[in-house]
Amino acid sequence: MLQFSQWNIRVNSIHPGQIADTGFFPHRHEAFAHAARVAIPLHRQGTPKECADLVLFLRRTKQASSAAPEIAIDGG
Repeated sequence: MLQFSQWNIRVNSIHPGQIADTGFFPHRHEAFAHAARVAIPLHRQGTPKECADLVLFLRRTKQASSAAPEIAIDGG
């Protein structure tokens, strides 16, 4: 999104993977949820708080020099 840099606009995108306590798992069979968890390198789902912490990190003034990163928050 470098075309927006002349107006000092930064575009960052966060790409969450499997996030616990969201709509992805409650309607699935437990075997599906287990298989999905073991497929994640960290063997656990991310949390909504981890996503929020990433948003806050990108929001900080110190991060003003980062522009257009695509950040996956997916357990590796």
